[in-house]
Amino acid sequence: MDIKQKILDTIEEKQITPIPAWKFLFRTYGLWILSGFLLVLGSFGVASMVFLFTKNDWDIYNELNESKITHLFSTLPYLWIAIFLLMLVLLYIDIRHTKRGYKYTSLPLVFAALGTSILLGLGLHFIGVGQKIDTLITKTHPGQAHIFNPRLKALSHPEKGILTGRVIIIEATSSSTTRVYVENPLLEGRWIVIVEPTTILPPTGIHLQDRIRALGKETEDVETEEHEFLAHVILPFNTMGLDPGWKKRERQLLPIPLHGEEYED
Repeated sequence: MDIKQKILDTIEEKQITPIPAWKFLFRTYGLWILSGFLLVLGSFGVASMVFLFTKNDWDIYNELNESKITHLFSTLPYLWIAIFLLMLVLLYIDIRHTKRGYKYTSLPLVFAALGTSILLGLGLHFIGVGQKIDTLITKTHPGQAHIFNPRLKALSHPEKGILTGRVIIIEATSSSTTRVYVENPLLEGRWIVIVEPTTILPPTGIHLQDRIRALGKETEDVETEEHEFLAHVILPFNTMGLDPGWKKRERQLLPIPLHGEEYED
């Protein structure tokens, strides 16, 4: 029996049918499309990590009695790092399964994927994608946003003299103080930030919907049992390193208070 007949008999016996060419093309191009998707997804992770690193409270970490190394490791976005590494592994596996992927050696392929993701991620960061991702997560899932951005949890310790939140009410009192109500999903109820004449404020003041960082000390209203925080310094949430003289700056006046007016998302 010749080889041709043997092959025909084997095909007939095992009922082997030809695979259409479009399936091979779909698999080939599908793998490359998936590789591109994974590359972009990894780049989004890089953009988010770069944004979080640049806005990581480097201007006040020493006010929290932390070293720079301790502050860094306590606020690293570990979930974003894990997602990025997972995308990198999947991208590597996917490229190796493409038509000529087997020709690439492992180490150069890993460095190529890593370098491309980082370069694309830096580009996305510079056009504001990282900040938009962080804002989207914070608005859509405020209670879980700290999982992606541990900085939110690090800034939510009024007992240690640090408080962050979104301004929902600015209320003037009969005295020279102003009561700024903030919401923080990680802390129970609303918090009242007490602003005194000596409190250092941002140059542009404080407005509704602002996200702020306040340094001071936790207090408590005995009559109403509301959570209060006496602020010595109030800083913008995402503006850092632009005003190194904030410690020496004299008090800036608040904008005209909005009595009882509340902002709703």
